[in-house]
Amino acid sequence: MQNLARKALLTLAAAATLAAAALPAPAHAWGRVGVFVGVSPFIIGAPLYDPAPGYYAPPPPPYYPPPYAPPRHIGFTCYARPYECPLEHPKRVGKPCACLALNGGAIPGTVIQ
Repeated sequence: MQNLARKALLTLAAAATLAAAALPAPAHAWGRVGVFVGVSPFIIGAPLYDPAPGYYAPPPPPYYPPPYAPPRHIGFTCYARPYECPLEHPKRVGKPCACLALNGGAIPGTVIQ
């Protein structure tokens, strides 16, 4: 009787193993027929919009030196009543100077700005 029970148990285990092997397996996404090239089935494209560029502070304005302005106490013009003439060399305002007249003489005047 023990041999019979043992034989029945082994037969039942073998039948269960064959039944489990005979059940269909779940389907694979790629299937089993065909050539796999190595390309993913998902296509990842560019985003729908370009991301905003990073914020950069504007560059500092270029340095421009202030325009040349002579000191107020220096004059470049000699004022001699009927004439006004440029000085060859700048002098202090109020100092005496002279302008050449049409006859070749000098007319005294003062330095103005």
